[in-house]
Amino acid sequence: MNERVLAELQKRLFRDQPRCGHARWAVRMKPAESVSGDVLCLWGDSQTEQLHGFVGDVMGHGIAAAFVATALRSVFLERQRDTWMQHFDAANCFLHMSDFDPMYCTGIGFSLNKSGQMSMLNAGHSDAIVLRNSGEVLSFPSDHSAPLGLFDELSAVDLEMIQLAPRDRVLILSDGLLERSGEKTKTKMLPNEVRFELIQAACTGSLKQDADIMWDLLVGINADHQIDPDDQSLLLLEYL
Repeated sequence: MNERVLAELQKRLFRDQPRCGHARWAVRMKPAESVSGDVLCLWGDSQTEQLHGFVGDVMGHGIAAAFVATALRSVFLERQRDTWMQHFDAANCFLHMSDFDPMYCTGIGFSLNKSGQMSMLNAGHSDAIVLRNSGEVLSFPSDHSAPLGLFDELSAVDLEMIQLAPRDRVLILSDGLLERSGEKTKTKMLPNEVRFELIQAACTGSLKQDADIMWDLLVGINADHQIDPDDQSLLLLEYL
């Protein structure tokens, strides 16, 4: 598969979004090159009335990372009824046995039911940020496994739960929006307290407008500190 075909496939897959009556969301993505090594997929389960999603960041960028990211999306969507640990085990096995060596992916998988209960599993990714309708901001979840594909077997990690109230929001970002250069050109991550301040400052009430404001603020900060261009993704989800 050449780069042009892969870029068109990613655009079509990006437009393929599920329907959900208890949540709405806004997505922003920007590849470092013509294709993206970030994974962002959402799917629904009509029987359990749950929304599921995965946001991940494959190592590197360019066509190799984009190919793996697109294949990982299929790994999740072909096994929609699996638990998140089963999803992560399958993804870990796929990546560890990949011809692209070494290849790993950080990521967050989540499920949200009609009552507002959200479950989440984190594989070495930056925490999700929960913005309560009351104004409280917190990071979630507290426990992480190793990145997918880094080891033969994935370390056990507990699925964590959080109860959302109507109009609560959850923000998940790829590392490309959070990395910045530090002393002696070492890569550092944007501190949580700065992320919290940006999110609170961006809240106007309109989901799409707020996603645009957050995106512009983060991209602007990132551009001032970035060592090398990287794929960038943002998911802002609101429970209704």
